[in-house]
Amino acid sequence: MKAVLEAQAVTKRLMNVKEVCEYTGWGATKVREVIKNHGSTFSLKLGNRLYVDKDKFDKYLDNCIKYGITIT
Repeated sequence: MKAVLEAQAVTKRLMNVKEVCEYTGWGATKVREVIKNHGSTFSLKLGNRLYVDKDKFDKYLDNCIKYGITIT
């Protein structure tokens, strides 16, 4: 069952904070900090909930790696 949920999380366009934590291995505090404090173009807020566009988030991570940007 868990494998099905993990496969489903990868194919979804929007990920919630918990799914981003599982995807990156980061803690929830770091995920929320990155979403809120870095002028992110990959985040979306619906009501009280934060979501991340997976495609845009992947591009953000790729650019961080490419240009040596440290995520603090």
